[in-house]
Amino acid sequence: MSTIIYTGVDPGKSGAIASLDQDGTILKVSRFNQADTEGRIALIIGDHFAELEECIHAATIERVGAMPKQGLSSTFVFGRVYGEAWAGLVLSKARVSSVTPSTWQSDMRLPKKVEYAAHKRAIKAEAETRWSRTFTLDQVDAVWIAEWARLKGPWSRGATAGG
Repeated sequence: MSTIIYTGVDPGKSGAIASLDQDGTILKVSRFNQADTEGRIALIIGDHFAELEECIHAATIERVGAMPKQGLSSTFVFGRVYGEAWAGLVLSKARVSSVTPSTWQSDMRLPKKVEYAAHKRAIKAEAETRWSRTFTLDQVDAVWIAEWARLKGPWSRGATAGG
């Protein structure tokens, strides 16, 4: 069986990409906070994968959409950034799937969302306990999505080099 690296992507300018090995050890986390120009997120993703070993890359991107009452300009920017993330994954030859926030958070038995900031702090605290390290708020979703991909995603069992 070939080695698989599980990657999670929290798309958006304040998101990140995180990769775990088959045992759940964090290999690399790259933040998108430096993505100040168009196309930069795809480049960050490409650089992220270039620093990992050659193997099967099973990537899961969070399937999200525009927020209610979000302006047209903000919605367009979000769509562009989401597309850049997909492009970066595809160009990096990763096997790509997507998952909704409610699915990965429920499957990972994380605290339910009541208020946004408190929810983010709670899942950050859970991640820091799980991996015994500190995270920024913009890293934590990507790490949990990667862990979801490793435990529950379409390539969590039985992936082969040819399949």
